Amino acid sequence: LTDVSAFQAAGNLLATADDVAVADIVVAVESAIVERFGFRSEAFVRTSEQLAATVAGVPFSDDQLAATEGRVQVTFLGEEPTDEVRSAVADLVPADDRVVIGQDVWYWLPRAGISTSSLKVGAVEKIVGPMTMRTLATVEKVLARL
Repeated sequence: LTDVSAFQAAGNLLATADDVAVADIVVAVESAIVERFGFRSEAFVRTSEQLAATVAGVPFSDDQLAATEGRVQVTFLGEEPTDEVRSAVADLVPADDRVVIGQDVWYWLPRAGISTSSLKVGAVEKIVGPMTMRTLATVEKVLARL
């Protein structure tokens, strides 16, 4: 990895990785975290193309966005959820919020912000497995820096 830099203070790392498999980057980053900080943490690696597809894939209409006070949350997943997982998560979503689960990401549009939503994110994580959440604006800013 070259040109490694942090973006914001939320665990976002940017890097150039020519001819390196994503799986190898995940192992390298997770190993470096253990070595440097003494604890294990999941790494979620996405290429610039994947981030662009995530931003382009926001499933909410302009009307849906305008009808809320919340910001779109983008949650990166470690693996593609099964139909059973999708169904279990759907059962947790409050009527006022919108959640759409994609292949390796779920989008959440809370009605009035994440702190006022009754969606239990910890319960979702127990169902989907390791995940990491960012606002859509943060993902767009990361993409703009690549």
